[in-house]
Amino acid sequence: MTVVADPLDRTLLPFRHLRWRSTVVALVAAAGPVCGVTVWLALQSGNLLPALALTGLILAAAALLTWRVAASRTVLEPDGLRTWTPRRHDVHVSRGRVVRAAVRSVRSSDGRRVIRHLFLLDAQDRTVHRMCDRWWTDEQIGRVARHFEVPIETSPEAVQLNELRRTVRHQLQWDERHPFLARTGTALAGAGLCLLVGWLATAAL
Repeated sequence: MTVVADPLDRTLLPFRHLRWRSTVVALVAAAGPVCGVTVWLALQSGNLLPALALTGLILAAAALLTWRVAASRTVLEPDGLRTWTPRRHDVHVSRGRVVRAAVRSVRSSDGRRVIRHLFLLDAQDRTVHRMCDRWWTDEQIGRVARHFEVPIETSPEAVQLNELRRTVRHQLQWDERHPFLARTGTALAGAGLCLLVGWLATAAL
C-alpha cells in the first residue's frame, strides 16, 4: 500500500511566520502618531489631501508587509520546491537544477553570532536557493538539503562574509557582493522616504 504524505508535512514555515502581527503593530505605533497629528492639523487648516495621502501610504506599506511576511513558506514538491519570501514570491526550484548543496557557518558582521546557511547550487555552481537558521530550524534546513538527494558539503568552521566574497563571490546575493553600494542605496531610499513623509506632513499644515 502506498502512503501519501500529508501536504502539511511538506510545508515549511519560518521561525517568524506568525510575527507579522507584532511587525505591523510596531509599524503602526511608529507611524500612527505622525499620521494622526498630520490629519488633525489638516482638519484645522482644511488641507486634507496630503494628510490622507500620507495615511494611505502608511496603511499600504503595512498591508504589503503583512501579506509578504504572512505568506512566507517553502513547499517541498516531488519535482523540487516552491518558496515564498518577503523578497521573492512563488519561486520554483526544480530538482534537475540542483547538483549539490553546501552548508556554511557564517559569522555575523558584529562577530557575536554564527548563522548557518544552506546553498543549493546548480551545474554552474551558482545559488538557486538559499536559507539560513535565522529564519528556519536546523531540521527544516536538513529536510530541504536531503529532499534533492544531492551531495551535501558541510564546512566545519565558521567564516566571515569577507571570506565568502573572496572564495565563492558568485554564490552570494547582490547586496553581499556589493555591501557599500547596498548600504548607500538603503540610506538614500530611507532619506527619500523621510523627505516624502516630511513634505506631505508640511503640505498638510
